[in-house]
Amino acid sequence: MTHQEIASPGLFSLFGAGGFAMYPLLICSLAVWWVIFERLWRFRRLDRELQAFHHEAVAALLRGEPAALKALCALQPDLPSAKLVMAALERLESKDSRLRATWQEALERKRRALNQDLRRGFWILGTVGSASPFIGLFGTVVGILQSFGDIARTGSG
Repeated sequence: MTHQEIASPGLFSLFGAGGFAMYPLLICSLAVWWVIFERLWRFRRLDRELQAFHHEAVAALLRGEPAALKALCALQPDLPSAKLVMAALERLESKDSRLRATWQEALERKRRALNQDLRRGFWILGTVGSASPFIGLFGTVVGILQSFGDIARTGSG
């Protein structure tokens, strides 16, 4: 026996031997990795930006400078914390007493909306996680049926 005969089959030959059920599994796998890397990249970038923002925001609050805090929020409008602080400041500075009285409820609604944005793409992980075992099971059943068909054609077990 040569070394090539002993060597295990390559990844592509295993994929091809898996049949047509491998294609949906490949697509699911690519979708999961896309979500993982996109969210990882986004959260790492967000972590650095939020740390800097929080230090500056706390300093502005301790100095009692709401105008500086508002300017800081305007400089970084994509940060979730800046959006929350801006919503609170807008409510608290409103001339309408009803808006000032309900600032906490408005802030909670804004927080929920921002949490939904941070969870973007996670539904893909749940869907793939629950569907992939069934796709794999389907591929297994199809493979077993093909094996039985081959056994019936050749007449040997």
